[in-house]
Amino acid sequence: MITHDDKLLELIEEMKDSPEVYRLSPFWDKLAAIHLHQLEMGGFQNFKRNVSLKYFHFSVLGIIRHELHPVLWYWCRNPDTAIFKTKLSDYRPRPEHGMQGFNAITALFYRLWVGMLWNYVSGQDRLGILKVLNEPRVGNPFPIHHKGQWISEDLCNSVHEFYRAGADTAVDGRPCNVAELGAGYGRLAHVFLRALPSASYCIIDVHPALLIAQQYLAEVFPEEKIFRFRRFNRYAEVQAEFESSRIRFLSANQIELIPPKQFDLFVNISSLHEMTYKQIENYLLQISRLCRGRFYTKQWRVSRATENGFVIKETEYPIPESWTKVYHRQHPLQRMFFEALYDIGDAPLSIPTPPVALCRVCGALGSQIVAEHVQDYITKKFFDVRRCPRCHVAFTFPQPASMDPYYPPYYRRYGPLTRTTLKLLYKWRARSWVRAFGTRGTALEIGCGPGWMLRALRSRGWRVLGNERTIQSTFHASPSNRLPVFVGSLGALKAEPCFDLIILFQVLEHLPDPFATLQQCAKLLKPGGGIVVAVPNLESWQARFARRFWFGFDVPRHLFHFSTESLAHTLQEIGLSISRIRFASLEHDPYGWAQSTLNMLGFQHNLLTKVLMGTDRRAVLSLGGLAMSLMGAILVIPSLLVAITSWLVGAGAQVEILAVKPPSGKSEKSSPSASGQRIDSIESSEPVGKS
Repeated sequence: MITHDDKLLELIEEMKDSPEVYRLSPFWDKLAAIHLHQLEMGGFQNFKRNVSLKYFHFSVLGIIRHELHPVLWYWCRNPDTAIFKTKLSDYRPRPEHGMQGFNAITALFYRLWVGMLWNYVSGQDRLGILKVLNEPRVGNPFPIHHKGQWISEDLCNSVHEFYRAGADTAVDGRPCNVAELGAGYGRLAHVFLRALPSASYCIIDVHPALLIAQQYLAEVFPEEKIFRFRRFNRYAEVQAEFESSRIRFLSANQIELIPPKQFDLFVNISSLHEMTYKQIENYLLQISRLCRGRFYTKQWRVSRATENGFVIKETEYPIPESWTKVYHRQHPLQRMFFEALYDIGDAPLSIPTPPVALCRVCGALGSQIVAEHVQDYITKKFFDVRRCPRCHVAFTFPQPASMDPYYPPYYRRYGPLTRTTLKLLYKWRARSWVRAFGTRGTALEIGCGPGWMLRALRSRGWRVLGNERTIQSTFHASPSNRLPVFVGSLGALKAEPCFDLIILFQVLEHLPDPFATLQQCAKLLKPGGGIVVAVPNLESWQARFARRFWFGFDVPRHLFHFSTESLAHTLQEIGLSISRIRFASLEHDPYGWAQSTLNMLGFQHNLLTKVLMGTDRRAVLSLGGLAMSLMGAILVIPSLLVAITSWLVGAGAQVEILAVKPPSGKSEKSSPSASGQRIDSIESSEPVGKS
């Protein structure tokens, strides 16, 4: 028994005597104790019913949530009734031996699932590995019989990973030295060694996994020469035996004793994220030193090993800058994972500085993940949303160095019907602001867009001024509505109180420094004047329901994401008092429910928005577009009802706050703008582009 084996004690001692960077991470320390207990109860002969289920297996709910869709979709396109003949026997759990299992219903689902998974992987199995390979009976796996063969979830996943790593290109008989860091019980090694007769396989791991894999592969390949784990101080002591063996086993720390550029392919499946950051960094350096070919990895897009005291995302791995990326993408089967393949070659070692999540509102370092892998519907790139633990404002991460690619010329070029609807709704909204003040005054709108709100205010006797980020943006407001608009920062205005109302309607979240902008606005506001700020509400029902599919994220254009509380706190920080908070938003909220739901149902991300903006109107004529239109029509009434209910309970998808500057507020001296030019009065400012 492994738990009573002297080799286990030897391996534990080896790990204890090794540098800190090779010892068990807190996550693995806990998991190793569980595995040893399971081995004590069920023995090695039953490890596939307990220990291996902790390696790369998912519960029925996990399969439905993360893996079922691509496999089921493939089966629907390539139906094979043989899955209904798949048999699974001896599936009941045996708690007295620490053995897990299924009930009758979950067993039925699981055998159908494994049959469909076999069908899915077989469609990509150009070498026909699955047709000749059976799941070894060592370890007492669940007996699943399909098309005359013994199959398993592990076998299917391993064959799939074999191809994803590009190993099928090594079938020409040339020697291929493969190494795997953290190999579980050796399931992938089994496939490589069967599929590539000229390949050798080296497993580098910790206890008890290393000894489980060693015993397993020794029983599966009794005819092969194996270099078993042992303690040694110099490579020269074991070189002859190590290099003449086809299967090799090393403890984690012994990786340092192996000479450079020994391996053609290095693999790591779902264990890097279970390490501390220093361990990840060290192992990637070692892989760079040892590998002369390629490195394939598959990890959680967001790590789950919270015992290690940190969370790592797919964009935060310290990949050496000298590596050449072949691909980095969402895994097609396990969609909660990403996979990446790198060319290493003989490049020198280098580790980049990891990205730092720094809050631009309060300057705090560190963050909490709100949503991961949020897609930009324009560029198709992915971003995360993180929340500052100090000020609780969330932000898009990473934030692009230039926003130009994310604001194409066609951005918000609405069709006639959409424009007419928005004009009416904005006119109604502007009327409510006028009622709040009761008198005419001077208004500034930052990010005025087409200028519909300013036009509505001007029709009620207000003097207005607009601001936009680029000259191109002002073309929508100036010529059509004859509005005075200036381009650039607020530094172009005199830093003295001159406005009764400043509007940031769906704008604050777009600004690179929202706190500084609000401070400038407070200086420009007359005592008793007000600032209206409207933003998507991060704590709304809609955001909580849709999560990463929420329409309101709109990354990376929305650089920041506010809740009602964080926005109110930010406004109070600059000396304003909260006068009114409301959530009613006919122009955004019901539509947001419909679009977010369509995103969740698997339609192209924000496709309805692209159609309404005129960027992809032909898509509505496609089969998917017609289905989206039908579903959108069905969602109209439910979306409106849920939106109205959320307004009543203070959980609307959009929050609008009116904050007032106290009458005693004093202005500060102005400072020159970058260009040295100022707009001294609203009357003198002409529309941009006019002579």
